[in-house]
Order: sequence, then structure tokens, then C-alpha cells
Amino acid sequence: MKTRYIFVTGGVISGIGKGVCAASVGYLLKSHGYSVFSMKLDPYLNVTPGLLSPIEHGEVYVTQDGAETDLDLGYYERFIGTNLTYESSYTSGKLYKKLAEKEQNGEYNGKTLQVVPHFTNEIQNVILNIEKNYHPDFAIIEIGGTVGDLESNPFFYAIAQLSYMYPKNVYFIHVSYLPQLETTLDYKTKPTQHSITVLRSLGINPNMIFLRSHKKIDKESIEKISKISFVQTKNIVNIPDFKIIYQIPLYLQTKNIVKNICTHFNLKTNNANLSKWEDFVNKLKDKNRIEINLAMCGKYTAFEDAYKSIKEALVIASAYENVKINFKWIDLISLKQSEIKETLNKVDGIILLPGKGIEGWDNEVSCAKYARESNIPTLGICWGFQAMAYEFAKSINKNVKTIEFDALTDKNKDDFINEKVKTYNEIDYPVRIGNRKIIINKNTKAYEIYNKLVIEERHKHRFCIKPELFKKYENDDAKISATNENKNICEIFEITSHPFYIGVQYHPEYNVKPIQPEKLFTNFLIACKNGK
Repeated sequence: MKTRYIFVTGGVISGIGKGVCAASVGYLLKSHGYSVFSMKLDPYLNVTPGLLSPIEHGEVYVTQDGAETDLDLGYYERFIGTNLTYESSYTSGKLYKKLAEKEQNGEYNGKTLQVVPHFTNEIQNVILNIEKNYHPDFAIIEIGGTVGDLESNPFFYAIAQLSYMYPKNVYFIHVSYLPQLETTLDYKTKPTQHSITVLRSLGINPNMIFLRSHKKIDKESIEKISKISFVQTKNIVNIPDFKIIYQIPLYLQTKNIVKNICTHFNLKTNNANLSKWEDFVNKLKDKNRIEINLAMCGKYTAFEDAYKSIKEALVIASAYENVKINFKWIDLISLKQSEIKETLNKVDGIILLPGKGIEGWDNEVSCAKYARESNIPTLGICWGFQAMAYEFAKSINKNVKTIEFDALTDKNKDDFINEKVKTYNEIDYPVRIGNRKIIINKNTKAYEIYNKLVIEERHKHRFCIKPELFKKYENDDAKISATNENKNICEIFEITSHPFYIGVQYHPEYNVKPIQPEKLFTNFLIACKNGK
């Protein structure tokens, strides 16, 4: 077996940054010349993450091949710079579904299916398929949830068994949390000790421990955990909170984690060049950047992680444009129409965020109207793009309707600018998802930004704007500047005379990397900066 498997587990509480830690390790290994593939195994029973509530679960990340996944895959792709696939994300629900399909196909020949060995075998199969299908030097696999969760036990059993079967190819990193008492300011190691004890009872001995804390902890705490966990102190790394998460790989590099991992696998520690990443982080740390205020208008803004990739895309672009962004999150559901002018009149730019359904739609359209008439730089994504195009058409013909929200029985169908998309690649529910080619028209702002006639971007939408129905509203100034390959779906709407008024059907945020900012976001921020 060539591939080395690094499993990342979490202890004490959820949300301590396992994904960022796993992504940081992946980035460093890749920087040292090794190929890396990432995977997230989630114990929840949902089969389709795309149906999860963004308010509860955060953003649904979309891969190039159209898989809807956990937002941690966004961290993996941004940090490691590798585009992941459908096989990078599995839930218990998806694995149980595979079992059920095999049973229906007669593959088990009437045997009684059990969690052990049948379900755990499925877990092992998808893990071992990484080497068969991708052949990476390292596979970094994050186990969702927290050690001690009942639903996570089959995953821990499966990876413990893998370590028994392939002891020279498996490495465990445990990410735990050290709470600090407010009264004494002491960091308490007992929860982490219990977490590691539970982990060991499941057959897993961690090779490295990342201790998350608000501030740096003392050496005594590390030594105490070393004794209880039988892990050398050099392999116990405290990771305090960082204001900029992109500092974490550079911090871990100073702790020689790649050297320690390579020593375990008897591999050479090649030299790494982190200069571009360091330059990016230094730009973000610059205190002399120009401040701009951005209104983030969406229906899931109560939980900022619902728009994680868009926020990170803007943060990354801001570093290269010498801008510091003050995010102003606007909840379209609770926003009153009378409050829109007061809410938006002091911002330097507006992002009309993705969403779905009727709730909040009228406010999204009203925000687009205010932005258009007030010459505020505005970028609309997916649902936001449709709101911009719909609002402009409605400014010409007040009777314009949209199939998504208006009665389907309306006889005046020529006035509908949306039509349900009929190209699907998922059988679970209809959606146009994944990478698609986009044809950009010359003599447009879109062409000036991309300087290409053809680009590829990721999509996720059920409804579209049809070019032939929108043509009656276009003019030399306001137009559809890009369509899909078949020219039957609008991809970009723009108003040329506006400082920046562009809406896109696709999701440009998914292609952003820290050392590769996305052109649409950088040009948007330039317009915001110039308008101050």
C-alpha cells in the first residue's frame, strides 16, 4: 500500500476547528512535495447534504463533479488547492443507502446485515478506494462529530481496524479543546484526558494531539496530557485562537509537524516554499488597508457559516486589493421594506446572496432595485442574480412574473422570465449542479473581467432565466452578457453604465484559493474602493 492515511478526530466539543486543522496539515504536506486527497466522514443519517438547513448546518459546499458536501471540504480545497470529488464526502445515510442497494441487488445472498462487519466494511471500502482511484501519497480523513458520540462509534471502529490491518500506513491526529475557568484562568486538561481515554477504549492511540485553546497554554498542561495519552510532548501541539485562520499552517510549520509525520512513516522531509502563503497572510495582517462596508443581503444570515465560501472569497480578494472589509449581515426575512434605504445607504458595496424559496424574495428584489438606482457596486450570486435580472425586467414591465414564485397557470407565459431547469445529474431531486461551461459575449464587462470567451464554473440551481424571454427587456446598457453552451440559460446579467452591477447564476466562490483570488470578487472590491 502506497497511500498513508491520516485520520483526524475531535474531542470534548464540536466546532473546534478540525476541518481547518486537517486542511492545514494537508497544505503543509503538499508544500513539502507530497500529493494529498481529503475526505470527510459524517455520522449523521442524511443522504443528501443539499437538503440540510443552512441555518442549522451551514453552507453546502459543491464540488466540480456536482457533489453536495459539508462545508469543511471548502477548507480542504482552499488550503490544499486540490479539487475534490463525490468520493470526498460520505455520511452514514449515504453508506447505509449503499448497503440497502447491495442487499436489493442480492449481493449479500440473504445474510443478516449488521453494523459490524457490514457497515464498518463499507466505511473501510470508501477509505481504501482513495488509493485505488486517486493514488495520493497522503489521504487526510476527518471524522465528523466528537469522540463519545454514539453515532460515531462505527467510524472509530472501522478506522481502528484499519490501523490494525495496515499499521505502517495509518496515523491519528486528535483535536481536543482545553476550557479555561474564568475565576482562576486555569486551563483544564481533564476533558481532554477523558476524550483520549474514550478514544483508546475504541482501539485508537493518537500519534499527535492538537490542543485548541483561546490563548497559549503552559508546558505543565502539555506534560500532563503527554503522561495520560502516552504521546511525546513534541507531538502535542497547542493551537490558540488566531484572528486569521490562514496563519495556522505557518504556525504548524514552526512546530515541525510534517517532520514528525514523515519520521513516523520513514519518509524524507523535503524543503517547502511557503513564501506565497506568507505574503498572503502578511497582506491580511496589514493594518493600513482601506476599510469598506459591505452589506451581505441574504435569508440565512443568522448563521454566517451559511455563506462561508462567499465570505472567505471576499476576505481573500480583500488581501490583494489592500482592503479591509466590515461585513454587515442583513437578514432579508426580518427586514422591513421601509428599512431598506436606511440599511443600505451607508454601505460601499452590496452582495445579494444565494437562497431559495419565496421567503425574503421581495426584499432581495427591493435591495437590487435600491442598489441599481443608487449606483452602489453590487454583486448578485444565483438567487441574487435572478433578483437583479427580474427587478430590471419589472422596471420595464411591472407585470413581469417568475415561474418559481407566481402561479404556473398564468396564461401570459411570455412575461415569465424564469423556467424550471430540465438538466439534472442527481436522481434524488432536480437540480443543475456542478461544473458547466459559460460562453461570454465580447464588448461586455464580464469579458473585461475574465478576458476569456469561455470559462467553467460550478452551479447549483433549479430555476433559470431563459435568454429568449429576457431579450425584450435588454438594451445596450443592461444585458445578458453570458449564457450556457446551449444558449438556453442566462449566466451573467450586467448594467454597463453602473459602477458595478453584475449578477451571476453560477457560484464563483467555490473556485477561490488563498494564492489565487477570483477575478469577479477582486473587480467588485475595486469598484467598492473607488466609490468611497
